[in-house]
Amino acid sequence: IGAAYGTAKVGIGIAGAGTFRPELIMKVIFIYSSLRPVVMVGIIAVYRLVISVLICGSMDPNKPYTLFTFIHLGSGFTVDLA
Repeated sequence: IGAAYGTAKVGIGIAGAGTFRPELIMKVIFIYSSLRPVVMVGIIAVYRLVISVLICGSMDPNKPYTLFTFIHLGSGFTVDLA
């Protein structure tokens, strides 16, 4: 959800800049400074995937999880909201 939100915000910013200063759009696209946030959102999405695999790999199906469930949920929220 966070990656989609970040990509949408960047797209809105690029589109908004294009309506006020159309000459900057091609300049910004060629310099790639407007695409930097999109790349960062993708990197964070991959980081989220790695963290979720680590969390799932550390779980044992035979153990009852009470406190650990909330710890894993909190770490997932922390990575998602970062």
